[in-house]
Amino acid sequence: MAYTEFNKSNLKVLREELNQRFGDQLQDLNLEVSFGNASFDSENVTFKCVISIKGGQSPEEKALQNFVNHAPWFMKDIDLEKIATINGGTQIKISGYRNKARTRPWLVKDIKSSDARYHLTDGEVKRLFAKEMQDA
Repeated sequence: MAYTEFNKSNLKVLREELNQRFGDQLQDLNLEVSFGNASFDSENVTFKCVISIKGGQSPEEKALQNFVNHAPWFMKDIDLEKIATINGGTQIKISGYRNKARTRPWLVKDIKSSDARYHLTDGEVKRLFAKEMQDA
């Protein structure tokens, strides 16, 4: 496809094409690529491009691990392996933490769908992922 101008609809196609082509090229090097948000005018476009090692931790996963290590006072009651059920049957699991998000820093993913991700508050995480109390 030859481009004469950039707009929202053709940038979606271009992003998919870039992800496909660069993804195929970098696969041999054990790398993954993701073209993200774009800023553009009619003649220029700038994409955010993230290249990572296949199977490596995402920034959100690293932030979660860092939070677990540095906030034991909060994490002592949270079960990271627990699977919670919301919205009449959707099963979710904690997948990451967003340091810069003040109100909804927790990332959870739908374990049956690879695409579905949700943002939760501290209170929601405490309620949904509380450790089960053992009887003494």
